[in-house]
Amino acid sequence: MTNKNESIMDLIPIFKGKKGLYNRLILEILAEAGEPLKPWEIAKRIYEKSLKKATDWYHGTQKIYGTIIRKGGRLEELNKKDYIRFREGKWDLTGKGLIAVLLANPNLKSKVKVETRRIFQMMFQLLPKENEMIADIPIQVGIFGIKLKTSVAKLRKLFETAINLITENGEYLIEFLIRETEGLIRNGLDLDRINTQDLTSMLCIKRLLFTDEQFIQLLQRAINHTVENKSEKENDCAGLSFILDLDRGLHEKHSTKSSQKSSLK
Repeated sequence: MTNKNESIMDLIPIFKGKKGLYNRLILEILAEAGEPLKPWEIAKRIYEKSLKKATDWYHGTQKIYGTIIRKGGRLEELNKKDYIRFREGKWDLTGKGLIAVLLANPNLKSKVKVETRRIFQMMFQLLPKENEMIADIPIQVGIFGIKLKTSVAKLRKLFETAINLITENGEYLIEFLIRETEGLIRNGLDLDRINTQDLTSMLCIKRLLFTDEQFIQLLQRAINHTVENKSEKENDCAGLSFILDLDRGLHEKHSTKSSQKSSLK
């Protein structure tokens, strides 16, 4: 258990010390960009954010570039700790990276909402069209740590729903991620040592113990808009349904106990 008055920044190792400034700038720049960036572009934007510009932009950027791309440098460390990922010559934030940058700078909420929506839209565009022959072939995928056994056609519906939910309720979902992750950190979680999938699982487990009616309603909407009947809900959205059922079970169990106590009085 940590001191409640201690800054959340002091509890996240990658934000500590001299290296912490570069780490924070890299995450913030990727969040603000709303798209993956090449290492040189990241270095250039770090230079532009620098308060002390002792050299011209090219040599200043070149120096920063050398610092972030070298072996054991900032990009490699952030990648090893699952804050960023490298794809097709560019760097992008992971789910954990998005949460970390929000903890460091809550003013980026709107930017992160746009970035999250972009990620889902990008994945949606990569899916085959519904009229293609493979649309109904069963597949298993993992989305931010939640494993789904479904078909391409139904997966497209899930992504469409997710995009709409982010558009309509993005602020609430982001507040949930910040609040719950900060709570885990203040209770001893080392954010550097957990990957995106395990962090997502921990947040799901925490939902089982600390329910929130609005969050349950959002999950219910996601399931109702994605599938047609109960059996499909159980198969296609097993992770979400499991959380929802246990949430309800906890409420019912608590209500039953309360009723029993009242009848004994």
